[in-house]
Amino acid sequence: MGNRRIISDDRITVERPFIVEWNLHLRKVMLSDAGTYECHINTSPVQLSPIQLVVQEPPRILESASSPVSMRVKEGETVQLLCNATGTPPPEVTWYKRPPGKDQVGIMNPGEVLVIHNASRTCAEVYQCRASNGVDPPAVRTISVHVEFQPEVVLPTKRIGQSLSRPTILECIISAYPHNVNRWRFNGSFISQSADRYSIELYKDGENQVTLTLRINSIRESDYGRYECYASNLLGEDSETMELYKYSREEKTVPTPTTTARPWIENPQNNFGTKDHQVSNRNGHSGYYG
Repeated sequence: MGNRRIISDDRITVERPFIVEWNLHLRKVMLSDAGTYECHINTSPVQLSPIQLVVQEPPRILESASSPVSMRVKEGETVQLLCNATGTPPPEVTWYKRPPGKDQVGIMNPGEVLVIHNASRTCAEVYQCRASNGVDPPAVRTISVHVEFQPEVVLPTKRIGQSLSRPTILECIISAYPHNVNRWRFNGSFISQSADRYSIELYKDGENQVTLTLRINSIRESDYGRYECYASNLLGEDSETMELYKYSREEKTVPTPTTTARPWIENPQNNFGTKDHQVSNRNGHSGYYG
């Protein structure tokens, strides 16, 4: 009133740079300061000048009302991702999919809820919601979606031939999430790691794919037969069987080997188109697909 302040808030002052000008100065503006302010001029009649103050607030994602940062869903189910955001003005939420090692991909239909119907293993990605309202900085939340599915076993070849006393390597490819049991079986019994007989190794090929190898260091007569690549998790199991047979160079003519560990591999379903197509496995031993 006049040149006097009648409010205890030290952030608010009345400034009068000129005789006919009165300014209300708010420092360190808070959300609670938003509202309608009126300037009264004591004339007859009294003149009023209302001013609406809108306090802008950068976006904020509510942790308790949003999806957790890591979610699991079974293949075929529906998953709902929620990103609950607040701010002034109300923010708009946009969703992005971020495949590992790749650029982000924008998802249509912006909104706080993203629904994935009939989730497949290809939906297992990192999703990101971004809330923006023109007031920096935008709010971002990252949600990893893991799609669980039962194992699938694939054999690069169904038959492989090798001579006695030679080493050879059997290989199978397993896709699953999560991975639990990945084993080789021979004559119905699981094969265990053995320094002088067997070497079993597991290689990660992708997000949900591994290659399981079995190296037989020196083939004995009793090693010939059918080998089963077996995988299981809580959702199910799968297996494929391949044959290791005795190979004699007198029975089939093959190109001159470059190593002593080259097996003969037959695969009637290959797509090579030529009979003597040379390949190399991850351990450096070459073979010929027929």
